[in-house]
Amino acid sequence: MCSKYKLIIITLFIFILTIPCAQAFQMAQAPIPSDWAYVSGIVTYNGKPQDGVLVTVPGGTMEGSSFTTRDGGYYKVSAYPGLVVSIKVSYKGASMTRSVETGGEGSNTTYNFDLTGVEPSVSATPVTVPETIVLVGSVKHDGSPVQGVFVNISPVTRVKTDMSGQFMATVPSGVNLTISAETPAGLVSKNVTSPVEGTSFAVDLISTSPEPTVTVTPTPIAPTSLPATPTAAPAGGEVLLILSVISLLAAACLFRHGKN
Repeated sequence: MCSKYKLIIITLFIFILTIPCAQAFQMAQAPIPSDWAYVSGIVTYNGKPQDGVLVTVPGGTMEGSSFTTRDGGYYKVSAYPGLVVSIKVSYKGASMTRSVETGGEGSNTTYNFDLTGVEPSVSATPVTVPETIVLVGSVKHDGSPVQGVFVNISPVTRVKTDMSGQFMATVPSGVNLTISAETPAGLVSKNVTSPVEGTSFAVDLISTSPEPTVTVTPTPIAPTSLPATPTAAPAGGEVLLILSVISLLAAACLFRHGKN
């Protein structure tokens, strides 16, 4: 069964290959006419006439066997009269071939082509590979290298510092980068633009310890004692007056007591 299918496929393949050869042989054997037959028409795509479409008669060597549509998609090609000829339409990398029977010498056969459904080939847009440059840098804290920390090079990559606190990465040229790393003093970052010229550039991330805070303890101030205000002693005349009043009061009391 497999051999039978293989034989059928080979036969069809040979048949397809012989069609253009047979047409060329037929044209070669036909006597040169006094006038050619013509095939003309309109080439459209999605209902719109298309100019600039190449229409050819494969194997045709006569003048006018190739035509580029113009004036609203119009074409006209020459072919041998009284034969079935192939007419090929090429459009932006896609093609369509149809068989058309020509009339007698000097006749014109109208055949319109509709390219709807024949999608043009898509040309791959070349990808522009950006130029690159090498970034070399270091991370230091208080003048000493910081080893084994990750350095974020956003939005490109992330690398780690070596024993000397240095790092290296390949980055695109002419892009904005944010380079940051964690140090004992916290996060340190820089915004840079990679150069478009040269082979390398350097960026160093440096941090320092904050200055120690000095706490000042206030000295308590002792309250100031105010001297007591001395009370003035009564004068001598005032003392005698008081004693006299007391004596009079005492005498009055004795008088009343004796009278009773």
